[in-house]
Amino acid sequence: MRARGLIGVGLALLLGCNPTPPPPAVAPAPVPTAGEPVAPPPEPYQLDPTQHHIPDTPAAGRLDGAAFAPTATLTGTVLTFHTPAEGHTPERSLTVSLPATGSGKRVVKPDQPGGADVPEVMVSAPPAEIKPGADAGLRAYPNGYSLTLELDPPASGAVRGRLYLALPDAGKSYLAGTFTAAVQRGPDDRPGAADVPFVEGKLTLAAGLAGGVDVGYVGASDGQVVSDLISMAPPPPGVAIAARPEPMPQQQRSTGLIRTAGGEWRYEHTRLPAGRYLVTARIKNGPAAWRWVDVPADGKVDAPLTLDPAATGSVTVKVPADATAVVQLLPADDRPASSIPDNALAFALQYEGTPKAGTLKFDQVAVGTYRVVGGGRSGTVTVAAGKAAVVELK
Repeated sequence: MRARGLIGVGLALLLGCNPTPPPPAVAPAPVPTAGEPVAPPPEPYQLDPTQHHIPDTPAAGRLDGAAFAPTATLTGTVLTFHTPAEGHTPERSLTVSLPATGSGKRVVKPDQPGGADVPEVMVSAPPAEIKPGADAGLRAYPNGYSLTLELDPPASGAVRGRLYLALPDAGKSYLAGTFTAAVQRGPDDRPGAADVPFVEGKLTLAAGLAGGVDVGYVGASDGQVVSDLISMAPPPPGVAIAARPEPMPQQQRSTGLIRTAGGEWRYEHTRLPAGRYLVTARIKNGPAAWRWVDVPADGKVDAPLTLDPAATGSVTVKVPADATAVVQLLPADDRPASSIPDNALAFALQYEGTPKAGTLKFDQVAVGTYRVVGGGRSGTVTVAAGKAAVVELK
């Protein structure tokens, strides 16, 4: 009995002292040999919104077969993703016209019928960027696409968001990721506190006027000339358009020309340095209008302008018969800003020309008083509506 017990104890000790068996060996992942094809990554394009997985990286994707890594803006209810023109590559854009503004999440399924509550997607892709077999040019998608869009409330002039957008096109276009859209004002939105100081005004065009519209300004601030000019062709009736080019990186000021869907024209010069300015408007080969304004540091200046042939006159300038120097009509200021060069004032209204045989005539000159200069000679003339004025330079 004792021997049998010792044998049992020894067996138990032997079993208890055995080490744990090692885990089974894991086979290494196969390494492709030279020349062996490598499996492509999963296709990121997903038309099914239930498969939309939005990456936490800046929005990027593919537009008509080409890489697309755009910046974003929100103008009114229109969310725009675009890449600027660079070299020989034209601008490409993708816009989502939202039914209404506001934060939250929106999901659009490809089988969802179009309607007032479904955003319309518009693509602008220049032919130079189109790949064989892909759709070309400008096209709209009232439905048929898929979209997952999340927008945060606006903050500090921007809206953050996340999206996954897939289009039903031959190039399997898609855009996925995060974005921060700069908020821009729509055609009906006036300048606000973020645009101070500014000059704005209603631009009244007389009936029957046609042609491109120019608005601009020239002024002086801290001894420096400050100026800008913008031109816009009249849009079709009933179409609203707001031309507000982005300011250069080294400056904050911006100039805009707006026409509402109702046909009202407005102009605006925003975030100007405080100073005195000549604001101008003109129709190409037509009448012009101008006025001087003072813009304080906190200024919100209203300066309406009217373009009307009936509010213009003519000026005939007489110089010596052999004079060939350029003659300029410069809007006179009762508080002269001597730091504004005459050439800058002349460019604002483009009242300049070369006399022939001692005479030069300007037609459709806006009502007002002008300094007339040319070839070291000068004079002053006042223009009245419907009247012909004559000035001799001495």
